[in-house]
Amino acid sequence: MTETPKQLLQSLVDGLIRVRFVLLLAGIVALFAAFPVARRLQFDQSIESLYAADDPHIRDYLESKSLFGGDEFIIVAYRDENLFVAGSLETSPQLQPQSRQRIEELAARLNEVDGVWDERTQHLAAMLRLGAKRKAIIRMSERMLLGDDRQTTAIVLRLESESQMSAARGQTFDERRGQTFAEILKIADEHDRPTYVVGEPLQIHYMFRYVQEDGRLLFFVSLGLLGCVLLLFFARPRIRRFAVAMRRGFRAVVRQLVTFLLQLLQWVGLPLMVVVATILWTEAVLVLCGAQLSMVSSMLNSMVTIIGIATVTHVTVHYREHRRNRNRDRQSVGEGKSVDLGGRRIMKKKRKKKEKKERKEQQANV
Repeated sequence: MTETPKQLLQSLVDGLIRVRFVLLLAGIVALFAAFPVARRLQFDQSIESLYAADDPHIRDYLESKSLFGGDEFIIVAYRDENLFVAGSLETSPQLQPQSRQRIEELAARLNEVDGVWDERTQHLAAMLRLGAKRKAIIRMSERMLLGDDRQTTAIVLRLESESQMSAARGQTFDERRGQTFAEILKIADEHDRPTYVVGEPLQIHYMFRYVQEDGRLLFFVSLGLLGCVLLLFFARPRIRRFAVAMRRGFRAVVRQLVTFLLQLLQWVGLPLMVVVATILWTEAVLVLCGAQLSMVSSMLNSMVTIIGIATVTHVTVHYREHRRNRNRDRQSVGEGKSVDLGGRRIMKKKRKKKEKKERKEQQANV
């Protein structure tokens, strides 16, 4: 490194040290400003986010989506042992009155859910309202509205797209879609028969939700464990100092306690605060840029925690070593000055003795 870069680096460091309190205040203000913005960060809950852009499977999926549309369906199914009138399947299939009523009531409740396209809901009771060709309708409905056992029936719900759903202030499309799924699951739980809810959009939504919850849990656990490790590493050599301070009296204990708390803030609090601030700033920047997290980005918090704590600890250790070396240099300089002063005193005494001896010799000669 030439002399000019060294001077520039030294000037930069000196400037940062001079404005360190201004930078601290600016960081605190930016931290509080980033908190409400970072909370709006969402996962990109789409199938496209799970694949690379050049993946052949996603290309086929997008082509199929462009040809047939991107409709999303939810299937609500349950089993009814007395679904059809006995013997009607061989001639003209006919639902039991109670079974028909059960299907229609459940479908009516599901159609009231915000986010369900009620005009496109399909179920067996509506299909069999036609008096003719019921056997053909049954064959067409197999494995969609009717199971192979002729006892399992389903209601197929078509979900509204983002442009069709009623806009809610302060809520994203994923949040409104999550409320739709929660309402459907609640209605299924309240049904008088064991009812199952399946569908691709439902699976994708809860997959991202669980990934997000697991990532948040991993972040807090890793942050807590690293904080405990730093605390144990820092507190272990100070136990003896507390024991010595207890022998000296109350003031010594208070002095050691204050010193411990201040150094605890340096060794444990500072790394944790740096990590939390970095994560909030990163998430706020992503929101302002219009970006969303993908499945791979779910480990963002844990990665920042590991890197941040390692970096801050590394800098703190080097700062502590430089401070110790500086104190040793000051002590050495002080010792050197005392030795130098002592040597001067000795030389001065010798010189005075020599001059006194010379004066005595001169007087004797006289």
